[in-house]
Amino acid sequence: MSRSVKAPTERRYDASGRQAAARETRRAILSAAEGLFLERGYARTTMTGIAQAAGVSVETLYLSVGPKAAIVRYLVETALSGTWEPVPGPERDWVRKFTAEPDLRLKVRRFAAPAVRALHQRLAPLWTVLTEAAPGDAELRSVVEELNQRRVGHMRLMAQHLADQGGHLRAAAAA
Repeated sequence: MSRSVKAPTERRYDASGRQAAARETRRAILSAAEGLFLERGYARTTMTGIAQAAGVSVETLYLSVGPKAAIVRYLVETALSGTWEPVPGPERDWVRKFTAEPDLRLKVRRFAAPAVRALHQRLAPLWTVLTEAAPGDAELRSVVEELNQRRVGHMRLMAQHLADQGGHLRAAAAA
């Protein structure tokens, strides 16, 4: 009697469902936190309040996003990127389009001006929460300083990019 021996088939673990659930939990936490921060301010928003509003435990809140200052940082970073995940400045869609556009006037008119306006509309309410809380929180003061340095650096890069293309900022902006 001969038996055929088949190699056991390996089953691969698919974590996509777990990852999607984790993203949804983080989004619920961030949405709840943003609403509470905007309504109550930083100091009067508690981790317990965020957890309750998001429908998660405080432990899940810490594991998913981190302490309160980390939540504010994450909210600011996502407001800057315009997505649910932080995206570094040079990797943002509008920055890539801005960089690729050869016409200086269109570069400013189509990409820079609308993108910066939209970014400020998303960021302004959270920036107020952040800057009002920063004087009493060393970690938030550090976030404000870092963001200010990054902003200045990004503006320099944008100006240098325009200059490298032979552009004059005044002429491009006036168009």
